[in-house]
Amino acid sequence: MPEYRHVPTATPEQVALGERLGLDLSQDTWAVSRARILDQVGGAIGDEERYETPTEKQIAWAESLGIDLAGQSFRVAFAMIKDALWERENRLIRDMNLQPGDRVTREREVEIEGHIQKWREEFIISSIRDDGLMHFKGTGCKSGWPSAFTKIED
Repeated sequence: MPEYRHVPTATPEQVALGERLGLDLSQDTWAVSRARILDQVGGAIGDEERYETPTEKQIAWAESLGIDLAGQSFRVAFAMIKDALWERENRLIRDMNLQPGDRVTREREVEIEGHIQKWREEFIISSIRDDGLMHFKGTGCKSGWPSAFTKIED
């Protein structure tokens, strides 16, 4: 497992349950521990997995994040990707020193009547969730990830 500063680690309860199931979860994150436990007991509690192994899309996404999914289940792959994104977004929050009340901007290209136009939006952060998702003031519940925004310095 990569070393994360912002991702929750396995709880003592997860580690203890893992030990009873023959799993060493001591180095895992909370989400990966949850996935490994579910993989172990899922069948016994009627939880059917849609996929046993990571999908091609998961593998490609994980590779873009520097994660090797070899030998992992679909659930564990999902958790590992989620953790990497959680860490990335929270590092950006710290690096940009983002907090409620800050102004941010997002630029993207859109096609209007056959022409590519740059579209710029500006928002004021109202709150930031633990996983890094920012919510904005006065936008009818718009939200976004820090990786898509630039902080506007006054």
